[in-house]
Amino acid sequence: MRNFLSIISLILICISCSNSSKQKSAITERRFLCGFSNDSLKIRTEYTLTKITTDSIIKFDYSSRADSSRNFNFEFKKHRNELIFAHTGYKKSEIN
Repeated sequence: MRNFLSIISLILICISCSNSSKQKSAITERRFLCGFSNDSLKIRTEYTLTKITTDSIIKFDYSSRADSSRNFNFEFKKHRNELIFAHTGYKKSEIN
């Protein structure tokens, strides 16, 4: 019985340690999109940015307060240096 309890406690410790590396941090901010044409303001839309950071991915979620059809989101995969936007990946490249 004692062996069984020590095995269970060891498994629980391993599970809790594996989850600790995937801690999240979340930031929410107000942002504004401004569109200009011939030096005059044509559009100004308020967005709420939610940025969620884990050890391998940064997720960005822009939500329009005025028009939900203008919402968009994308993510950056750190280990591959890749930006995923609209199901398409864009890799970071070096410019000479």
